Amino acid sequence: MNSAEDILRRFGYFADSVIEKMLLQLCPVGEYKITMEISTIDDFKDYAHKRIALTFDEVSEFRLLESRTQLFNLGLGVSYARLGEEHLFDLYDSENSAVEEIQRSKFYIRARGLAFAFID
Repeated sequence: MNSAEDILRRFGYFADSVIEKMLLQLCPVGEYKITMEISTIDDFKDYAHKRIALTFDEVSEFRLLESRTQLFNLGLGVSYARLGEEHLFDLYDSENSAVEEIQRSKFYIRARGLAFAFID
């Protein structure tokens, strides 16, 4: 199983990636799961473009303020911080690295787990 850090490093923190789809699911125990289909570059495969499903499990907190010009393009990549057993991901501004900064972001996710699968 890959750690969140391993996944982020493998895909270059998703710099220059595009979010094509996003699905928000409410799970039976009151937690959320967010799955995104992302077009990205696989750093371990000769920088080949790949489509992956990125799944955030046990989401306890998220914010999504729509911006028509920046929402789906992760031009600068994803910022990341760890808070105990949870991970914080800033998908809006990769300059943020502190927990408090990420939680003020326009597009962030706080989750216990992160997994990926290749789509094609």
